[in-house]
Amino acid sequence: MLTRLCLVAGLLLCVEATKHPPMASTSPKPTPTPLSLADFYRIYFHREDLNNDGVQTLSEFEQLWRQADLNGDGSVDLREYTSIGPSTMLMASEVYKYLDHDHNGVITLQEIPRMFTQFDTNYDGWITEQEFVDEKIRIFNLVTKNIGLGKK
Repeated sequence: MLTRLCLVAGLLLCVEATKHPPMASTSPKPTPTPLSLADFYRIYFHREDLNNDGVQTLSEFEQLWRQADLNGDGSVDLREYTSIGPSTMLMASEVYKYLDHDHNGVITLQEIPRMFTQFDTNYDGWITEQEFVDEKIRIFNLVTKNIGLGKK
């Protein structure tokens, strides 16, 4: 969940980079190339691949959830989700609402398998980099559209 929150913050940077093209400079300073959304998610896929085997498993999803449960009460609430890393409250809360499948205000360990199968689109028991990237982009587009940042 920590990396998920950092991911949201990074996504906002990607959105902002597309809104504000680099200004012309009189000095020949190199301009960094903006990271594509897909490349950004690829980086986070590998950060969340805890055993570095090239796929993510349900066990890894559950381990990430346990890390996000800061107070150890068996659930991750919006406060815990937003305190893990930098992000705007609006974007983080919209992603959180999307991930909270039963909409009770907390994400419990029992919700993780459903979240996992959402990413494991071919239902083979692990999430590949491409499955992860595709689902993250889908969620990003849905959430940014819902808060008025995406294409209409």
